[in-house]
Amino acid sequence: MKQSGMRERRGVDDPLSVKIEKPRIAADEADEGSPTKTPTKAGRASRLSEIELDTKEVQRRYKLLLEVKPWTVASRLKYQCQRQPDPKLRPKDVVLELVAMLCRLCPYLHMDVQKLDTQLSFCKCMAVLTMKKGQVICKQGDQANGFFVILTGKVAIKGTYAGKSFYTSLNQGKTFGDLAIKNQGTRTASAIAESHCDLIVVEPEDFVQIFGAHLSDTTHMIATRLKHLVRVFETVPFPIINQIANYMSEV
Repeated sequence: MKQSGMRERRGVDDPLSVKIEKPRIAADEADEGSPTKTPTKAGRASRLSEIELDTKEVQRRYKLLLEVKPWTVASRLKYQCQRQPDPKLRPKDVVLELVAMLCRLCPYLHMDVQKLDTQLSFCKCMAVLTMKKGQVICKQGDQANGFFVILTGKVAIKGTYAGKSFYTSLNQGKTFGDLAIKNQGTRTASAIAESHCDLIVVEPEDFVQIFGAHLSDTTHMIATRLKHLVRVFETVPFPIINQIANYMSEV
């Protein structure tokens, strides 16, 4: 009799049995005073999706990077890319870190301009290219050879348009090479390394797949003129230039 009594007490107080019997209910699905409430459809719908969780994680890492110097962020980004040269083999955690670092450095790829799935696709196919001072990255009139983001150093963009010469110097975070890819055309300017620089490069095919369809001829003409003739637009991210050009083409 004593033994059965001991078994009964153990059945109540045994921490293993308590753990098993504890209802597994999400915090947002349980009402006060009803710990065994069955999860509702609304409760399940309120759970964050994977893309929402990834977005929150990128935002968290981005806020931490705001306290870090851009040069340090660029060095870390280069290290992560070179650590796994094959972009398709980069683990998800590394890709999310790359997205946060790109948001910190590059307005073109900032979370206010691009969606997370676009940023993830970009980081899964980008590579790092190192150029010495004076090296030609691309020449005006050549076929598109890639889309570039400057990690470190400076790049000179120069050429001629409508009989007039133009020149500008781009530094960290600025981009070039998008217009020729978007329109399957030739380079509208030459790009030359003004100093030792590290560049992120994405192949033309990958760029088109990530950022979508080509521009119309009218939009391309307006965007090109804005880039080269209006100095304030020289370093404006292409998605914004595209929106302005599309609007102007409809006026």
